[in-house]
Amino acid sequence: MIDTDNIKNRILELAFRGQLTFQSDSDVPATVIVSKFHNLSPKRKRLLSDEKFEKPYDIPATWTWVRLGEIASYGDTPNKVMANDVDPSTWILDLEDIESCGRLLTKTRALDKTSIGEKTSFKEGQVLYSKLRPYLKKAIIADEDGICTPELIAFDTFTNINPRYVMRYLISPYVDKAINQRSYGIKMPRVDASFMVNLPVPLPPLLEQERIVERIEDTFSALSVIDDLQTRYASDRDVLKGKLIDDAICGKLTKQLPEDGTAEELYQQIQEEKKRLEKEGKIKKNKKLPEITEDEIPFDIPANWKWVRICDIFDLQSGKNITASDIYDDKTNEHHFPCYGGNGLRGFVSESNRCGDFALIGRQGALCGNINFAHGDFYATEHAVVVNHFGICDYKWTGMFLNALNLNQYATATAQPGLAVGKINKVLIPLPPLFEQQRIVETLDTLLENM
Repeated sequence: MIDTDNIKNRILELAFRGQLTFQSDSDVPATVIVSKFHNLSPKRKRLLSDEKFEKPYDIPATWTWVRLGEIASYGDTPNKVMANDVDPSTWILDLEDIESCGRLLTKTRALDKTSIGEKTSFKEGQVLYSKLRPYLKKAIIADEDGICTPELIAFDTFTNINPRYVMRYLISPYVDKAINQRSYGIKMPRVDASFMVNLPVPLPPLLEQERIVERIEDTFSALSVIDDLQTRYASDRDVLKGKLIDDAICGKLTKQLPEDGTAEELYQQIQEEKKRLEKEGKIKKNKKLPEITEDEIPFDIPANWKWVRICDIFDLQSGKNITASDIYDDKTNEHHFPCYGGNGLRGFVSESNRCGDFALIGRQGALCGNINFAHGDFYATEHAVVVNHFGICDYKWTGMFLNALNLNQYATATAQPGLAVGKINKVLIPLPPLFEQQRIVETLDTLLENM
């Protein structure tokens, strides 16, 4: 099983050390934010220590260390309200409604919940953090006004500091460790306001705060999908792995970013390269296939992706016969090139002027539809189909997606199954932009390594 909690902790640790995102020279340094700090309330002023704190760890030069009470209203006197005085449509938030790491499980209205006593009112956009059993990491951003248990502290951030950044920091491994060392009470441990007001916070420039939050939330969203899959397929690791790959090829494990461009742009780039290689006689021109129809499309993909046929973006060639002198050195009797696709002296020698890496599809017998990789010069026997992606698509994505297509289903149904290049060329494949291809590979590699 994939330890998603461990991955989340690692993501948060990197994020708040400045190692998850890039630092830009165009970002206004965080010290400028510090110079515009909100005036301290009398209560926070009393709680804030005059002593300099020791910096917990190194951060980028454009960042600065501050105390939580300097950038947020944590510690101010909360607004109280009686539960039976609120409108029936009011959102009532309790601790059990929040899952660890900032996920809201349910939203209940006063009309549907019996609630008595004094509550804390909160506003849309405020951070809500549980001071009770803080090791459970219960924190969210309010998306509307409401009331909550007094165990949840509602507070604002100042000078445009991103509240989602602060919320995520409060559930990070460093804060978790620091708070657990300071919380009091055995059965129901709590953390006191004085400690939280003086909690050191690594503060990046405003634009980098946005980048950090987006990266964290994209990753956590993908991990939530994985948690759901693991719950459904907990008893079968292979099925779970297959479901993760299925979600990857549908675009559900990665976020689509405008700066990636579109698959159509990548497709046109591939067509230009194919035309160049055809003109130079390095690849053959494929027979034109019919346009893809709506009936052929097996599932929905993101708007900036594109359905294509394999022959639209790759060049496929099957292995050919060559002589022993093509393979062996006359003096040493050693192979000139690595061998792929089976034993024997028959094969296809790659052309040194092709670019990038090659995928190889097993086309006969037990290896039918299997994917392998070759780098540099090699020869492939008649048992393999050589896939050239022109060095444009990510080669790991190429192998991953070809493998996920289960190409052996297109093999001839005989005692010795075989795959014809013509059949493979017609198969549909969902094409993402190049940078998303790389994120898909990175995400899946991380997840599958932790299984």
